[in-house]
Amino acid sequence: RGFKLSKQTLATAVATENPAQLIFDLLMLLKQQPPLELKTATLEDMLAWGIAYWQANLLRNQQTVSTE
Repeated sequence: RGFKLSKQTLATAVATENPAQLIFDLLMLLKQQPPLELKTATLEDMLAWGIAYWQANLLRNQQTVSTE
């Protein structure tokens, strides 16, 4: 079973040097299937896409997230 990521569990900090790349990677991790063209989009466009195309049903029955 997974665990909550926090300072208490000694989770590593998220790198924020490239916020657009971070958002793209998170969309992938959250199974939102962003188009590859979005990888070079602005942060604003990426966030707009994430809001417009969010599919909560893709997270159904998801208990833990693999970081591999």
